[in-house]
Formats: sequence, C-alpha cells, structure tokens
Amino acid sequence: ASGNPRLSLSGPRKLVPPNPDNPYAAGDNQTNAQAAQLFTGKKLSGVNFVLYGQYCPDLSQCFEVSIDNAISSARIFGVWAFYAGYGYGVNDDLEVSWVWGKDYHYDFSELNDMVSSLRFIGPENDFLADSITLYSQEYFKAWEYFVATDMQRLPDWEYFANSAAVTGASPWTIYEFDFFQGKSLCLFPAPDGNPGLFPTKQTMGLSVIMSVRKGCYSNVRLSPIQLRKNQITSSRNVTKRSLDVQQ
Repeated sequence: ASGNPRLSLSGPRKLVPPNPDNPYAAGDNQTNAQAAQLFTGKKLSGVNFVLYGQYCPDLSQCFEVSIDNAISSARIFGVWAFYAGYGYGVNDDLEVSWVWGKDYHYDFSELNDMVSSLRFIGPENDFLADSITLYSQEYFKAWEYFVATDMQRLPDWEYFANSAAVTGASPWTIYEFDFFQGKSLCLFPAPDGNPGLFPTKQTMGLSVIMSVRKGCYSNVRLSPIQLRKNQITSSRNVTKRSLDVQQ
C-alpha cells in the first residue's frame, strides 16, 4: 500500500511477555524495530512490560494488569511519544513527552506516574527508514496519517495537520491540494539521522495537506525543532516559534 492511515484510536492490545534483558525477544529481532520497555520504578526497577511495534491507547487495558499512571522509567528503541491522557490525547489538553534513541534508559520527570497512553512515531520495523507522519493535533496528539511513499491524495484523511514527524534521511514536500498542487513546503529531518519533529502548527507552516511527495520540490524549506538522541522532550518545554526557513 502506498499510504497507511493509522487512524484507529483503539490500537493493538496484544500482551507481549516482559523480558528485562531483550525486548526484541518478543518479536522478530529486527535491529531498528520500535520497542518500549516500561517500568513501574525508577532506574528500570519494579514490574516491567514490553510493547514491541505496538500502540497502547489505554495503559489500564493493554496488559493483564493496569499500569495506568504507574510508569516511572523506560527503555526505548526508536521514537516514542508518551501521553498523560488516554487515546493519545485526542480529547484533552494534557502533557506529552517524546524521546528517541536505541537502547536508551531514562526516568520520567514531568510525566512520572502520569502516563496513560503511548505510541511509536514512524515506521514500525525500522525507525531509521524514510517516512512522514501527520497528526491532527499539536504535539503529535490524536489522529495520525503515516506515509512512506508519494501520495497524490490522502484517502480518509479529513483533519487539519497540526504537527508532523519525519524519519530517515529524506525531506518530504507537503501540498495543500491533491496531485501535488497549490501551496507547498518541504519538511526536513534533523541532521545525523535524528528524526525531524514539527510539534506545532506554527513549526509546520501548512495545516491543510492533501498530497505528500518524498524529496524536496519547494523553495520553502523548514527545519525541525532541535531533538538530540537520548534526550526526552516535553510539550511543556516547547515554545511556539517562528518558522525556521533554510536558505
């Protein structure tokens, strides 16, 4: 398929057996697959649970026991967003934190014992592959549309795009009309293989998006906010800024 409208808020609820030594043991052991190991205590202590290439819209229901508002630390492979609200923040104005890394361990600060849902950002099996994901609300919240190749139209996408994420090495051109027509601009990944995150409407520059093309075919080129590997960022700490146009 040319595009994947991951629009369902229910998400997968498959129980993945916890494995503190190797989160990939629950899957097919792909080096860059998305995985998150969640711990109820600080410094990777306490009871732990693993999501391997899966979303969790409600931490009270994704596992055999509820761990809603009980996560204090995590071990991350890939790019992940953690939400204080259920359903990836679809009906709330609560905080979001996001992080990317490979076997990165960290303790939650702002969202300590406050996480209620989480999902990965970008491709399921390779978080370094080229992709762009559009979100209907700022800070990667609510409905999303995942794209891995040129899309002359975005079927089933009926929302304004108020944030976006770019993974891989390629920029993407977004257009306000079908068939790559109308106003356009390029969204770039960050340097050194870091994902390019555009968490607000202002950082994106275009909210009505009807087609998407891999590569840069516009004179307007936008760079993402700064995101370092193995560093967690919170929506509380991101300020809406003017568009950063690359010359």
